[in-house]
Amino acid sequence: AVTLFVEFPRKLMVNYCRCGLAKWWGQQEFSIPDNVLQIVYGQTICWIGAYYCPMLPAICIIKYFFIFYIKKVSLIHNCRPATRPFRASRSTFFFFVVLLIGLSLACVPVIISVAQIHCSQGCGPFVNYTTSWEVVPDTVSKLPDGVRNLLYALSSEAFAVTFFVLTCLAMFYVIALAGAHKRVIKQLREQLVLEGQDKRFLMQKLYQAQRASGVRSPGSKPLARSSRSSPSYHTSFNSHFTETVFLAHSSPNSSTHV
Repeated sequence: AVTLFVEFPRKLMVNYCRCGLAKWWGQQEFSIPDNVLQIVYGQTICWIGAYYCPMLPAICIIKYFFIFYIKKVSLIHNCRPATRPFRASRSTFFFFVVLLIGLSLACVPVIISVAQIHCSQGCGPFVNYTTSWEVVPDTVSKLPDGVRNLLYALSSEAFAVTFFVLTCLAMFYVIALAGAHKRVIKQLREQLVLEGQDKRFLMQKLYQAQRASGVRSPGSKPLARSSRSSPSYHTSFNSHFTETVFLAHSSPNSSTHV
């Protein structure tokens, strides 16, 4: 509703209205955090209501299919570029964090409804049960022995503790790997800085060698007039350049003090 009845009229008002208020108001800016929160809110409502209305996920899929293309058209035609850039990695992390919070909040009412709230004794699929959870052990008890023993093993405390420990180890490994990557990136940046300093040092030495040998540009008149001095010029320049390269390689620490 906001996209259809606010953003489109605002675009028309800014383009065709010449008053100062419309120019001051300006075009709509596409806000990534607001749209992320709207998606998370709709997803949380879908998670909560899916237990009570099994058709709700299909309705949400159709809804967000149309909303996506409406938002896309509004973004291209109605919104102006953001004044402050928003990093893709930052937006992805923000989206997953808020989505995790929404999932945690959605699980609480569903778990309470399944485990504690008594079922209706007049109608419904759980008429013969006190709570909705009682249908789970009743269904598991009717399964074959191998499947039932496997489910019992997966729901045991030993498997839960082992799975938790392995998950923690995997998480610590990923954190350590990310820290190692950050350290490597930092070292590469420092190496690039040192390479730049070495380059400036060599360029400065080369410039000093050119000034000491009295080298001028190839288009100057003295060079065009005296062609006999060119061998001495090349010899002097090569000797100075060789000396410069030798000094640069023999004393690498001097590049950091220039």
